Amino acid sequence: MKTWLVIVSVVAVLLAASTGVGFWMLNDTKAELASTEAELANTEAELTDTEAELTEIDETLEEARARMEIIAGIFVPAFGGEFDEMTEAGAMNYFLEWRDQIMAIGDPVLTEKFEFLMDTFSDAAFESFFLYLFESTAAALK
Repeated sequence: MKTWLVIVSVVAVLLAASTGVGFWMLNDTKAELASTEAELANTEAELTDTEAELTEIDETLEEARARMEIIAGIFVPAFGGEFDEMTEAGAMNYFLEWRDQIMAIGDPVLTEKFEFLMDTFSDAAFESFFLYLFESTAAALK
């Protein structure tokens, strides 16, 4: 009878121990799950921030690209001699297209300097316009 009592006691102790270990493992698993969910939430927040930064970078590059197109649009034909071959009406149409590009950028200072340039065609207006255009292109890329 003592042998049976010992066997039943050992089995009872083993069952109790295994139940305790299972409960302990369940608590650890729940804690790991909570930790993983928190990490996932942090990662999603970082991803949202990164997407916002990428959108801002894309907008910055788009603005700089638009400014560079304006610069290229005037210097390439000027150096290529295309302006020399244009009629006055052709040059005016060219400048009107150029104006549309400038307006599309939405920079009021650039627009003002361009309008002053178109009104006066003075050396000071050209210098002021291009200086601002170059400086603002560099600033847009910062």
